[in-house]
Amino acid sequence: GVDDVPAATTSTGRVLLCEREDTAARAAGADPQVLAAVRVAGHAIVDGEFDPVLAGAAAPVRGFHGGIVAALTVSGPAERLRPHLPAHAAATASAASALSAALGASAPRAR
Repeated sequence: GVDDVPAATTSTGRVLLCEREDTAARAAGADPQVLAAVRVAGHAIVDGEFDPVLAGAAAPVRGFHGGIVAALTVSGPAERLRPHLPAHAAATASAASALSAALGASAPRAR
Protein backbone atom coordinates (compact mmCIF):
# COMPACT_ATOMS: atom_id res chain seq x y z
CA GLY A 1 0.00 0.00 0.00
CA VAL A 2 0.85 3.67 -0.01
CA ASP A 3 1.82 3.58 3.67
CA ASP A 4 4.95 1.58 2.92
CA VAL A 5 6.28 3.73 0.06
CA PRO A 6 9.64 5.18 1.13
CA ALA A 7 9.26 8.96 0.75
CA ALA A 8 12.83 9.32 -0.44
CA THR A 9 12.06 7.26 -3.55
CA THR A 10 9.35 9.63 -4.80
CA SER A 11 9.68 13.08 -6.32
CA THR A 12 7.10 14.44 -3.86
CA GLY A 13 8.93 12.93 -0.91
CA ARG A 14 12.27 14.30 -2.04
CA VAL A 15 10.82 17.80 -2.34
CA LEU A 16 9.19 17.59 1.08
CA LEU A 17 12.42 16.29 2.63
CA CYS A 18 14.91 18.52 0.79
CA GLU A 19 15.30 21.15 3.50
CA ARG A 20 15.81 18.71 6.35
CA GLU A 21 19.14 18.56 8.12
CA ASP A 22 21.32 15.66 6.96
CA THR A 23 20.68 13.57 10.11
CA ALA A 24 16.91 13.93 9.77
CA ALA A 25 17.10 13.20 6.05
CA ARG A 26 19.04 9.99 6.68
CA ALA A 27 16.53 9.00 9.38
CA ALA A 28 13.81 9.31 6.73
CA GLY A 29 15.82 7.07 4.40
CA ALA A 30 16.98 9.89 2.13
CA ASP A 31 20.44 10.55 0.73
CA PRO A 32 21.45 14.11 1.73
CA GLN A 33 23.35 14.52 -1.56
CA VAL A 34 20.20 13.71 -3.54
CA LEU A 35 18.26 16.24 -1.47
CA ALA A 36 20.98 18.86 -1.99
CA ALA A 37 20.59 18.35 -5.74
CA VAL A 38 16.83 18.88 -5.37
CA ARG A 39 17.44 22.15 -3.53
CA VAL A 40 19.82 23.37 -6.26
CA ALA A 41 17.56 22.30 -9.15
CA GLY A 42 14.36 23.57 -7.54
CA HIS A 43 12.60 20.31 -8.37
CA ALA A 44 12.94 16.54 -8.03
CA ILE A 45 12.78 13.96 -10.80
CA VAL A 46 12.39 10.22 -10.30
CA ASP A 47 12.42 7.64 -13.04
CA GLY A 48 11.89 4.12 -11.83
CA GLU A 49 13.44 4.49 -8.37
CA PHE A 50 10.34 3.26 -6.56
CA ASP A 51 8.63 1.37 -9.35
CA PRO A 52 10.36 0.71 -12.70
CA VAL A 53 7.25 1.64 -14.68
CA LEU A 54 6.63 5.01 -12.96
CA ALA A 55 8.28 8.41 -13.35
CA GLY A 56 7.53 11.80 -11.92
CA ALA A 57 8.62 15.32 -11.14
CA ALA A 58 7.77 17.55 -8.20
CA ALA A 59 8.54 21.08 -7.09
CA PRO A 60 8.13 22.88 -3.77
CA VAL A 61 5.23 25.16 -3.00
CA ARG A 62 6.29 27.72 -0.42
CA GLY A 63 4.23 29.60 2.12
CA PHE A 64 4.51 33.22 3.20
CA HIS A 65 7.32 32.29 5.61
CA GLY A 66 9.46 30.80 2.82
CA GLY A 67 9.18 27.22 4.02
CA ILE A 68 7.85 24.35 1.96
CA VAL A 69 4.14 23.82 2.62
CA ALA A 70 3.35 21.41 -0.22
CA ALA A 71 4.71 19.80 -3.36
CA LEU A 72 3.21 20.07 -6.81
CA THR A 73 3.71 16.78 -8.63
CA VAL A 74 3.21 15.20 -12.02
CA SER A 75 3.61 11.43 -12.31
CA GLY A 76 2.62 8.61 -14.57
CA PRO A 77 3.85 5.77 -16.73
CA ALA A 78 7.60 6.13 -17.29
CA GLU A 79 7.23 5.06 -20.91
CA ARG A 80 5.10 8.14 -21.63
CA LEU A 81 6.78 10.65 -19.29
CA ARG A 82 10.45 9.73 -19.76
CA PRO A 83 10.95 11.39 -23.17
CA HIS A 84 9.75 14.74 -21.79
CA LEU A 85 10.58 14.42 -18.09
CA PRO A 86 12.90 17.48 -17.96
CA ALA A 87 10.20 19.61 -19.62
CA HIS A 88 7.56 18.28 -17.22
CA ALA A 89 9.88 19.10 -14.30
CA ALA A 90 10.38 22.66 -15.57
CA ALA A 91 6.64 23.16 -16.07
CA THR A 92 5.93 21.77 -12.61
CA ALA A 93 8.52 24.08 -11.05
CA SER A 94 7.05 27.06 -12.89
CA ALA A 95 3.52 26.22 -11.72
CA ALA A 96 4.75 25.67 -8.15
CA SER A 97 6.48 29.07 -8.22
CA ALA A 98 3.27 30.73 -9.42
CA LEU A 99 1.28 29.00 -6.67
CA SER A 100 3.90 30.02 -4.11
CA ALA A 101 3.64 33.63 -5.25
CA ALA A 102 -0.15 33.48 -4.97
CA LEU A 103 0.33 32.30 -1.38
CA GLY A 104 2.56 35.30 -0.68
CA ALA A 105 5.75 33.26 -0.50
CA SER A 106 8.94 34.96 0.53
CA ALA A 107 12.41 33.79 -0.39
CA PRO A 108 13.27 30.24 0.67
CA ARG A 109 14.45 29.91 4.24
CA ALA A 110 18.15 29.46 4.77
CA ARG A 111 18.96 25.91 5.74
